[in-house]
Amino acid sequence: MYDKQGSVLRIETTIINPNRFRVYREDARLFQAVLQGGFALQGFRNKHIRAALYGDEPDKAERKRTSARVTRLLSLLRSHKLIKKVSHTLYYRATKFGQHVMSTALRLRNLDVALVGS
Repeated sequence: MYDKQGSVLRIETTIINPNRFRVYREDARLFQAVLQGGFALQGFRNKHIRAALYGDEPDKAERKRTSARVTRLLSLLRSHKLIKKVSHTLYYRATKFGQHVMSTALRLRNLDVALVGS
């Protein structure tokens, strides 16, 4: 913290070991679920993505927790303009930009996996 003439200018944080702060995302599985052909016309709902990512949870508390997680993922995709909400419904659709970005990401990921495997 810097203190200049009695006012704080900024606070800095140093991370000693950044390897501890890896972000594990399930982007590939999410992108595959969103880009399924069955959702092209009508779109998809939270429960469709939840079923694709986590399967059916018999426990009500677990279902609520995964529903909240999928809601956060959908809002993240919406903020990046990869999906849009269908007006007056609970459905979402992938945008043209989103289809392009997500399919390209999946292709590059599969290419990277194939290169590492050989």
